[in-house]
Amino acid sequence: MAEETQGLIQDGWFHERNKQWPGKALSIQMKEGTVHIEQSQFQQVICFESTHHGNVLVLDGAIQCCSSDEFS
Repeated sequence: MAEETQGLIQDGWFHERNKQWPGKALSIQMKEGTVHIEQSQFQQVICFESTHHGNVLVLDGAIQCCSSDEFS
């Protein structure tokens, strides 16, 4: 696992902690072996399948959307 993701992924959970939202954190349980991590030219991209919310897209450590959000 890349050093820049340390602290974001621990014990099968993705943890979003962001200075943009002080005092707030969000964790989503991940299915085993479903994570993809890539550094694009512009941002860090993480995609994974969660246990209860479907596929999740994370950009620079901030959750952007998940399959369970598709209705909106």
